[in-house]
Parts: sequence; structure tokens; C-alpha cells
Amino acid sequence: MRVPKILITNRISRCGAESLEACGFELVWSKSNAVSDVKAQIGTCDGIIARMTPVREELIKSAPRLKIIGMHGAGLDGIDIGLATQKGIAVTHTPGANAISVAENVMGMILNLAKNTIPADYALRVEGQFGARDRFAGHELAGKTLGIVGLGRIGRKLAGMAGCGFEMKVIACDPYVSAEAMQEIGAGVEKRESIEEVMAQADYVSFHTPMTPEMAGFVNYDRLRLMKPSAYLINEMRGALVNEADLKRALEEGVIAGAALDVFGQEPTPPDFGLFQAPNLIATPHIGASTYESMDRTILTLAEEFRRFFNGEELKYLVNPDYQKQE
Repeated sequence: MRVPKILITNRISRCGAESLEACGFELVWSKSNAVSDVKAQIGTCDGIIARMTPVREELIKSAPRLKIIGMHGAGLDGIDIGLATQKGIAVTHTPGANAISVAENVMGMILNLAKNTIPADYALRVEGQFGARDRFAGHELAGKTLGIVGLGRIGRKLAGMAGCGFEMKVIACDPYVSAEAMQEIGAGVEKRESIEEVMAQADYVSFHTPMTPEMAGFVNYDRLRLMKPSAYLINEMRGALVNEADLKRALEEGVIAGAALDVFGQEPTPPDFGLFQAPNLIATPHIGASTYESMDRTILTLAEEFRRFFNGEELKYLVNPDYQKQE
């Protein structure tokens, strides 16, 4: 029997590589995560583990041997699941593997926004202005309202951290979670029926829903105007969620107090990215899930999924159960 070849598009944890090799797979490493580099090697591979590379028509049609796509993460908007299903290719992912890391990162963003940590650091270390300390008076989180859109694995972790650890009031909108079930999360989450209600009532708003077509550009200028002038937006979901030109305008006009973004519509961001000139903005290069612990959990989960697949066992996180296995 031919040894399955698995194409890796991004750096993975050493423990994951060792686990995949222990399963008997031959690992093929892409030169980079660019589609052109991945395409150059995918033709002879039986599986692919992708992180930043979109696995859509161009790649799928260039991979006649491809049997399984593994998403190194939870989001699936970068994979053409319909075409994969049509071609008899299984799709799996790692829901929950990064939940702790992303939730903690959101809390870190909230703390930095509330305490003015980053501008105060700049004023002291770069400008030498210790005397400017009074400009950076911040806010306590206790008693403030955190609004969460989407109470999946990340949203639930975040609600627990904010409500139990920081004594914040937590409100949320999720049509798939009842008011009774929300009360059992963390210190108790209050249900709101619409995203607009959450945005209007919260001091901090964080989105954690799947990136469906309906959510593309959902956070626009009109919806930002629903927020309090003292409120902050956090986006660690997907860059496409936010109309970035509208957010820049809202920050420049003081419509909201600030924002923290870890994801962007174009990644890598261009050198002249206009949004970075907006005031009261924290921006990081898509690192919310980039902890050693999260990276280990993610790739080990995928290694086990690939082992199951090539052993003919049922996948735990199969996305497209309607796919037809290739002979």
C-alpha cells in the first residue's frame, strides 16, 4: 500500500509533525502558504493541512489524489466545502482547540483598551513623558458590560473569563442558545434577541460567529453608530466582518471610543493600509490563536483525524458527511 502523502502549508508544532510521521504519513512541506507554492506540490498528495491558504477550486482541481482537507483551526470560510464534497474529499477541522487562546487574547485586548496600556507605554518609553500619566487614566472592567455575538466554544470561554474573573456583566446574541442555557454559562449570561441590541448596550463588543456570507461587512458605519461613544469593538473573528473604511471613519469621528483588531480583510496587510492611521486602534497580525498550547492541540487533533481517516474509522470533526469516499 502506498504511504499517504500529506501536504503542510504552514509551520506546525514539532509534536504534530512527529505524530503525523508516527502514523506512517509522508510529510510534504510547501515552500510557503501562497496558493502558487501549494499548487506546485498538491498534485501528488493525498491530504492537505492548511492554515492560511484558501483551499478552493484552483487547488482542489489541481489535486487528483486528494482525499482529505484538514483545516488547522476552526473557521471553514477558506475551504470550498461544496466542491470538496462533489469531488469525494473529506473536510475536517479543529473546533475548540484554540478557544482558550482566543478568549484570553480578547480579554487582553479589552484590558489594553480599558487601561490605555499601549499609548502609555509609548509615551513613557519612546517620548520620555512620565508626566503625561494623567492623560492615560483608564476604566475598571468590573460592572462594565461585555457583549458577545455568538456563544460557541470561544464565546462561552470568553463569557466565563469576563463574568467570573472580571465581574463584568455579559450579554449575548445567539439564536441557537436559549436564555435558560445562557444563564448557565460563566456567572450567567443575559440573552439579547438581536446583534443590534448587543451593540447598543455593551461597553465592549466581541464577535465570535461563523463567517457566513450574511456576516460579510456586517459591522458598518450605521451599526457602529448604534454603539455608545464610550464603547469599544473587538474583532478576532474574520477581517471580512468589518467594513474597514467605515471603522476608520467611525474612529476618526469619535463615533466609538476605540477598537482592537487581530484580523483584516487582506492578510498580510498592505504597507499603506489606511486603517492603521486611525486613532485609538490596537492592531495585531492574526495572533489570537498563536500560543504554543493552542498550536499543539490543533495539530494533534488533526493528526488523530488523519489517522482515523486513513484507517477507515469515523472522523470526529467531519464537516461534510455527504462526501463519497474515493475508491
